[in-house]
Amino acid sequence: MVYPRTLLRSPGFASLTAAVLALGVAAALSVIEIADAVLLRPLPFADPGRVVTAWQTSNGTRITVDGADFLDWKGQTSSAFDRMAAVSARGFTLTGGDNPDRVEGAIASADFFPLLGAQPLLGRALLTARARTAVLSESLWRSRYGSDPAIVGRTLTLDGEPAEIVGVMPARFRYPPLAEIWLSPHAQVPEHPTYPIDPDHDRARHFLTVLARLKPGVSLEQATAALRTVQARLEADHPDEEKGIGAEIVPLRENLYGATRPLLLGLLGVVALILGVAWATAAHLFLARAVSRSHESAVRMALGATRGALWRLFFSEAFVLSLAAGAIGLAAAAWGAPLLVRLSPQGATLPAPELSSAVALVAALLTAACGASLGLFGALQRFDLAQALQEGGRAATGSRRQARLRSAFLAFEVALSLVLLVAAGLLVRSFARVTSVDPGFDADGVLAADLPLAKARYPDKPAQLRFSQEALRRLRAGPTIDHAGFVSRLPFSPNNTVGDLALPGREKDSFPCDLRLASDGYFETLRIPLRQGRTFTEADLRGEGPPAVVLNETAARKAFGSGDPLGRRVLVWGETVPSEVVGVVGDVHHLGLEKQPRPEAWRPLGVVGWPNLTLIVRGKVPAAQLAPAVREVIWGMDRDQPIVHAETMHDRIGASLSLRRFTLGLLSVMALITALLAAAGIYGVTAYLVAQRTRELGVRMALGATAMRVVGELTRETMVRVAIGCAAGIAGAAALARALRGFLFGVGPLDPATFVSVPLLLAAVAALASALAASRAVRVDPAEALRNN
Repeated sequence: MVYPRTLLRSPGFASLTAAVLALGVAAALSVIEIADAVLLRPLPFADPGRVVTAWQTSNGTRITVDGADFLDWKGQTSSAFDRMAAVSARGFTLTGGDNPDRVEGAIASADFFPLLGAQPLLGRALLTARARTAVLSESLWRSRYGSDPAIVGRTLTLDGEPAEIVGVMPARFRYPPLAEIWLSPHAQVPEHPTYPIDPDHDRARHFLTVLARLKPGVSLEQATAALRTVQARLEADHPDEEKGIGAEIVPLRENLYGATRPLLLGLLGVVALILGVAWATAAHLFLARAVSRSHESAVRMALGATRGALWRLFFSEAFVLSLAAGAIGLAAAAWGAPLLVRLSPQGATLPAPELSSAVALVAALLTAACGASLGLFGALQRFDLAQALQEGGRAATGSRRQARLRSAFLAFEVALSLVLLVAAGLLVRSFARVTSVDPGFDADGVLAADLPLAKARYPDKPAQLRFSQEALRRLRAGPTIDHAGFVSRLPFSPNNTVGDLALPGREKDSFPCDLRLASDGYFETLRIPLRQGRTFTEADLRGEGPPAVVLNETAARKAFGSGDPLGRRVLVWGETVPSEVVGVVGDVHHLGLEKQPRPEAWRPLGVVGWPNLTLIVRGKVPAAQLAPAVREVIWGMDRDQPIVHAETMHDRIGASLSLRRFTLGLLSVMALITALLAAAGIYGVTAYLVAQRTRELGVRMALGATAMRVVGELTRETMVRVAIGCAAGIAGAAALARALRGFLFGVGPLDPATFVSVPLLLAAVAALASALAASRAVRVDPAEALRNN
């Protein structure tokens, strides 16, 4: 076959062009594959377009739903919804093995599985029952129970409570996304994870996620109106609990993946730039080759070839290279997309990407578009037949029109590369600023571990307090631990507890305040600086003396201004008995290094029941080496007590930055790819054109031109185009930087250091690539060059 043989005679051109295109196609298809799974693929439920999530709202913010309101919604909206179900996601302690395991799961009301149209792999779905029943995920069934087909009917122990296994759900069923086990509630509504309330009648605590299935023909707007009508009625009937509470409906896909959409759309824009650079580089190479082949084309026509035959030649070459690039890109995307999802901090909650027919169609369209457009660059190049034949074996560099087109391609490549490089530079500087923030405590040498206490063994606050105090006594008596303490919410934990803080008699002037429970030793273990007064003692935890509270500086300033807060009284946790401010501590960046400290108040551990505790210890050895001592003490007290996420505080801080770090790393890699593509294009085209100008350069060197001068002039020609590309890229980067404003911290979107250093760096890389390619010219003997041309 004649057409592939023409590529075999130019292996450098063929391999470089195919590699460049394959890199761009692979990047594009990897992100398209993820976007297809997240945004387009049908959810694994029956008729998923009719499944919605229903939220309550307060001051325009979505909040979860309380139990009594859920039952009222369900009973009074039958005209809009076929079914409605309540779900409470949480972790469970699964015992019965060598060690207690923490398993993510949910308690779900009776309509949960029927609403989603889920059919179990084994057994049946949940039924309302006073005794616990459980449904396992397929992954838990296979990993822990060895795919035992007789698993249905067996009893397992969760949080110290027996539950009968009634079914196994297939792997494709994922809701909540991390759940591996689902339990039936003891009442109509799932029980609260912390407070011992009657969930069927409580209107104060919002903790339920509500799913609903729209009736056929009912629109989202009609269902929202029906739900808001019921909520308005509830506000009129229960003004104390329901004042200012609204209702809102969100499609299930939006609820699951809506927060991911902006990042995915941004990544699609980024890979479009990469694909653009790859295409421009390939087009640049095709154009240079077409110019150099003007003599070959003229000979073919002189021997009888028609324009149509030449067109078929150019298009066949373009399509062969594009097909090779498409195949390589598709194979790389099949491997790269799942890898990206696994590396993402949100990967566990996202659907697994796969090469669907939609992705294959996009790959085919990209391949066809690349082949057609690149073929045109060869086919549409005009040349003078007589002049091309007269040149004989001498190479050509093309017309001014072709030179302008080559310059435009090179500037385009540089501009797109610069846009991504500047964005990556801004994120790098922003990340450096974030990590330099003082968190408000000393993380060195501190180990943290979550200790969720089972309700069956620690049902109330006295039992929980006894456990924590005995654990602290034993830990402090050990040889490796200096300080230890418990807290309800550790800084950088994924959750927060917010309430109101007010001065007695001025309840109307209350303000939002983050609320914590802490033991004695907590502040000392984290070395949170004490500004005034004291921290908690064991007497405070036992309830001896007036109720005590510790405030951070922000809360003290907001409550008392410049006055002395010590000895003053405040109302927290909705308590009617005021607490005395016994101490003021420094501010802590609880919600993240990039978030400003908020008002915080600590009450002694044990004043309310709180089974989800976090232990922190500081010792005489590195933090990671404290884990065995913690396990020995905790399991010595309760062998069924799970120790979850035993990590250093530095690891927890790092986890809070995981999304920022992932975004930075991904964009940096993509920016590097575009820079390499641009450099490859500059090198390849310069080298190709130098090879075509061998005779001209030989003449100049024979007439006395120095090697340095020849290389300098060739490099200078390229750098003029690079400068034009940099100017255009800076303008594009300025527009993109404004879109990145939400990701930046401590760095302006038009940061001068970034906008100066990155173009200079890219120009240096371009100059190096051009100089290396141009240096080929000075390695040619002038006499040999004149003789061969």
